[in-house]
Amino acid sequence: LIERPRIQIRNEGADCTCSEYGNRPDIACRHIFWLVDQVYDSISPHTPPLRLPLSKDGFSPTLPPLHTLLQGRLESLANDLEWPFIPENGPTAAASGGETIAGGLSRQEQVRDIMSAFNKETIPEDFRRDLVESSATLNPRTPEQCVVQGDFEATIFRLAVHDDNVYNSIRKAMPAGACAAIYFDKVHQKSRNLLTQFDEYRRTGRLPPTSSSSNERALPSLDNVSEVARELRRHVAQIRNNLAVRIPYGTKGAAEALITLLQEVSARNIDAFENNTWGRVAPPGEDDDDRNLYEQLIGQASDEDQGRGDEEGGIGGGLFIL
Repeated sequence: LIERPRIQIRNEGADCTCSEYGNRPDIACRHIFWLVDQVYDSISPHTPPLRLPLSKDGFSPTLPPLHTLLQGRLESLANDLEWPFIPENGPTAAASGGETIAGGLSRQEQVRDIMSAFNKETIPEDFRRDLVESSATLNPRTPEQCVVQGDFEATIFRLAVHDDNVYNSIRKAMPAGACAAIYFDKVHQKSRNLLTQFDEYRRTGRLPPTSSSSNERALPSLDNVSEVARELRRHVAQIRNNLAVRIPYGTKGAAEALITLLQEVSARNIDAFENNTWGRVAPPGEDDDDRNLYEQLIGQASDEDQGRGDEEGGIGGGLFIL
């Protein structure tokens, strides 16, 4: 219960977001057993016998299936028992067919999340974009069809997407909670690295070395404060969007990343290039607010910020963190 797990009830049984179930999805965890007991105790018309057999999926073969007993009453029961309830089409619901699983991530996204966790810098969104297939073209593959000659990483990726045994094995090595913690730590570090590079550039005029990784996004122009601000907005949007699909995991790491970033930006309420000693030439029309990172992100709420979508790094309402 410390993990704040969530359980999805479906016709074939139930799934849980806890690490115990994630490690052994073939056997019901204690949270599923507890939920089944609570539901039967609340709405069953008959008192169950003392010696009630239970199957490994958490249900009893001698009692009506849970979804039959509920008959659409789960939301009202949750309200009566003061349980949080998320409808099937909510942000963390699972889609039919099992393609989207606990947390609202597709199988491909889950595998990218797991495999990128072993990389020091790459986040899932940037991991092996060449391997991602659209849902319209994603057809089942046999193990032999998953082999990519000369590319072990691509082979493991395809096997994990199409073979449940491979997926369960790598998920056991890298549980969802660990992936969430690693993700928010990486985005936090990316923001810190960007600000460090920006500070170095404004002091010396020296640009950082270009990354040789094909997975990494190109750095924004450090000479343009608005581009640095736009990249930081993108980091905030990534944290917000991932927090929504990773619940209940990663909330502490996400909060720490956002609070630290807010503190860092607030400490840069200055003209970034004032009195520079390396001869920067300001472009026409640039004023001191254009060179102030704090003003770009917090002090000003421009029309551009109000209308910027998630892909451009906006988070709505012209607000930087909230």
